[in-house]
Amino acid sequence: MKFRYLLKESLRGFNSAKLSTIASVITITLSLILIALYFTLSFNSNKLIKSIKDKVEIEVFIDDNLSQDDLNAIRE
Repeated sequence: MKFRYLLKESLRGFNSAKLSTIASVITITLSLILIALYFTLSFNSNKLIKSIKDKVEIEVFIDDNLSQDDLNAIRE
């Protein structure tokens, strides 16, 4: 088939069914936007969660009156 014929027929189809063509284009556009938005938010939230996990710190305060055996037990 010739490309010119295909183009002519597709344009004729668009002109005869304008409302359904516009509705199809809008539906596909919104779907692609929502999918892109979902993946963007998912990627950024995973990055944020990893960043927060990497910054977790634990600080321990030990009594000055502990014996050496108690300190060794805490280290283990």
